[in-house]
Amino acid sequence: MMKKIIVFDLGGVLVVDGVYPMQSHLAKKFSLNYSKVKKFTINGFKQMFEGRYSELSFWKKFDKEFSVKTNPKILEKRLNNYYKINVQTKNLIKKLRKNGYKTGFLSNSVREIVQYLEKKYKISKLFDFGIYSHNVKTRKPKAKIFKLLLKKIGAKPDEIIFIDDNAGYLKGARKLGIKTVKFVSTIQVSKKLKRLGVSV
Repeated sequence: MMKKIIVFDLGGVLVVDGVYPMQSHLAKKFSLNYSKVKKFTINGFKQMFEGRYSELSFWKKFDKEFSVKTNPKILEKRLNNYYKINVQTKNLIKKLRKNGYKTGFLSNSVREIVQYLEKKYKISKLFDFGIYSHNVKTRKPKAKIFKLLLKKIGAKPDEIIFIDDNAGYLKGARKLGIKTVKFVSTIQVSKKLKRLGVSV
């Protein structure tokens, strides 16, 4: 029987997601309504996930939307600094590879943030393969990105276990027959993988 291929989300799983604390920072710094900032940020990031525009363009749109004057370089640096590696998850990935499993990532991504993360943490080197959404112009939970994943690794849906902290993204994977695990903590995921027959 073929060993399972383990695919990880990045933000919220391997990397502490910087978007949420950034939303709070923006609302506080510019005395804005948090709900409106959150809605604008979510919509903006969805566009960047598909590579439709740059982070600099996002900040320009933010200025126009809320009638403020930001310093994109300062905000970009602050946003990047929120992203930290989850060492436990990193160690889990290393252990899975050591035990002979093929590992990969499937991430909704912003080009500039990825450039920072790759330079600082060498994300891609932790895995056998990976897909960044901004490179393929589509994002989770759309079926297209999961089909691209299957094509990239030449695997059947039931050969993959996909780990993500977002229930909606997991639902998108399950629609194609991919087995999923909702990430709450690295310890919880490890236990779940063992129950699925994965040697951790």
